[in-house]
Amino acid sequence: MENTNRKNDYELLYMYRQMEDVALHLFIQNYSVKVWRMIHQHSTGMNQRNREELYQLCMIKLAEAIDSYQMDKQSSFATYYMKIVKHVILDYVKKQARYQSHIDEFTMLYGFEVCDESGHYLREGTEAFPHAKKELQNEQLRQLLSESKVILKEREYQILAMRMQGYTYKEIAEKMHLSRNTIDYMVRKLRKQKDGID
Repeated sequence: MENTNRKNDYELLYMYRQMEDVALHLFIQNYSVKVWRMIHQHSTGMNQRNREELYQLCMIKLAEAIDSYQMDKQSSFATYYMKIVKHVILDYVKKQARYQSHIDEFTMLYGFEVCDESGHYLREGTEAFPHAKKELQNEQLRQLLSESKVILKEREYQILAMRMQGYTYKEIAEKMHLSRNTIDYMVRKLRKQKDGID
């Protein structure tokens, strides 16, 4: 049986503007499930703690939306608020991606795991972050190149130099008129040589 006492948004806006404390509570009840659904829809891969933080941000924006909403000039309150929620979620996800990128760089440079104040590790390891693994391999190539310039054949040196400059195996193969497999084999061989030196 449906609750017939449920107020619509316009009634709640009126109550809120008449300073009735229960109005904000009823707004939160009405939009809680919708906000959680939208958070889960747009935040795949995000941990529960970040989702809860995002939920709190959306609830703060609810109070701001109630204050700023003008009934005579805009669409329904639901449309207005859910548009705000979507922007809050997208901004948060972008911010988290930038933050995670900085943590990946820091971890890769200093070679240890980083944990936040609550003891949660912010990174699971290089395997989980392919771009960090690739950077680590490129750093190994740079080190190999600087240490072994004298003992490398000219072709090997050129391949490593081009790889350091960011060329893909395919681009190196085209420029040097070799097959991609040959380039791949030579780079792996040089890495093994370096591991043998260490």
